[in-house]
Amino acid sequence: MKLLLLPDSMCRKRLTFFLAMEEWAARSLPADEYFFIWEVGPTVICGRNQETDKEIDIEFCRCSGIDICRRRSGGGAVLADNDNFMFSYIAPGDDTEKIFHRFTARVAAMLQSLGLEAEARGRNDIYIGGRKISGGAYYKLPGRGIAHSTMLYSFNPEMMRKALTPSRGKLESKGVTSVEASVSSLSAEGLRMSQQEFKDYIQKSVTDDTLTLGNADISAIEEIQRRYDDPAFIFGKKTEYRHTASSTTYVKGAGNIDIAIAIAPDGTIARFDIKGDFFGNRDCGEIEKRLQGIKADITTIKSRLAGFDTGKVIHGLDTRTFTDLIDRTLKETT
Repeated sequence: MKLLLLPDSMCRKRLTFFLAMEEWAARSLPADEYFFIWEVGPTVICGRNQETDKEIDIEFCRCSGIDICRRRSGGGAVLADNDNFMFSYIAPGDDTEKIFHRFTARVAAMLQSLGLEAEARGRNDIYIGGRKISGGAYYKLPGRGIAHSTMLYSFNPEMMRKALTPSRGKLESKGVTSVEASVSSLSAEGLRMSQQEFKDYIQKSVTDDTLTLGNADISAIEEIQRRYDDPAFIFGKKTEYRHTASSTTYVKGAGNIDIAIAIAPDGTIARFDIKGDFFGNRDCGEIEKRLQGIKADITTIKSRLAGFDTGKVIHGLDTRTFTDLIDRTLKETT
C-alpha cells in the first residue's frame, strides 16, 4: 500500500482539500491501495445525507471558529481538530463495504500491536474498553472504494457537546446520555506515544511505499475542492411545502432515517426526501424518483416498491421496514 504525501512546504489545508484529495486519488491514480493521514483545525464534518441544522449547532460553530463541511460518504457528524487524526484509504474494487471492513480491521490490528485492547464493532466503529475512539464511513466511485475514519488522540468534551447535537434516539440506542459519554481517546486509554510518534508508527505499519504529489496534482485536487466548498453542497437547499409529512426514526443496523414527503393538492407525492446518518450503498435519488408523482397512500407506495430491495440503496434497511416508516410518516401529515 502506498502512502500519499504532500510537499513539505505545503501549509495546512482545510478539511475539504483532503476530501477532494481522496476523490482525486480514486479517479486519477493507477489501481492500487493508497493511504494518507490528515490533520485539520477545528471542523465539523457532516455525512452526505444529514441535515446540518439538525446535527450541529451552526451558530456555536461559527462563533467559535469551527469550520463546517460535508463529505460524500454517509454516517454521522464528526468533530475534528488538532487533537485527532483523519485516515483515508482508497482501494480498487466494487464491494465498498468489504473494502471498508478490511480497512477498519487493519486499523484495529495496528492498535492491538501497541498493546491496546481495540476491537472493530458494528458498521464503522473501533472501541477500546467499551468506548469509541474511532468512527468511519465509506463511499464508492466506479471501480474504487474510499474509506475514511477519525482517530481521537485526545478530545475536548465541552466543545464536542456544544458543537454536535445528535438525536436523543440515536444516543439512547447506544445506551448513553451524551456525546462525550460514548467516546474516549488514545491518550485516555493509555497510549504513551506523542502525536507525531503515533502518526509515524501508523504510516510505517500500514504502508510499504510512498508517493509525493506534485504541483499539477495539487492544482487538480483544488479544482475538485471547489465543489466541496460550495455552500449549497454543505448546507443543502430547503423547500417549504403547503402539505407535508415528516418523521425521524432510528433503525437498528441502519441509523437515523429522516423522511419528508411533500404532497400535491391532487394527493400525489410532489417530492420525497430521505436524509439521515445511514450509509448509502447507492444514491437515494433512486428511491426518491421511484415514488415521486404517485398517489400518497401506502397501498400505492407498497405496490411501487414491490420487488425493490431498499437495502441495496440504504445499508441495513429492508423494504418492509422502509414502507412501515413511510406509512407512519403519512399518518403524521401536517
